[in-house]
Amino acid sequence: MTDFRFTPARITLQANVPAEIVLVNKGTVEHEFMVYKTPAGKVDDWDEFVMSNTYFQNLGEVEGEFPGVGTRRG
Repeated sequence: MTDFRFTPARITLQANVPAEIVLVNKGTVEHEFMVYKTPAGKVDDWDEFVMSNTYFQNLGEVEGEFPGVGTRRG
């Protein structure tokens, strides 16, 4: 990650296969990481769209570890 950019911008994972994704922020801006389906049209409220379309919904425990901050679980 750099400021306002993820490289690569897209990754593909195999369904039903556990995966570990490691994100390293090399920029100065804090990032959010969200996974959701591509919207069919214009989105007026991104927070509402992402929360109702996230792939993390109903997955059970999702964990994020942040050096110097600790662990956050959702």
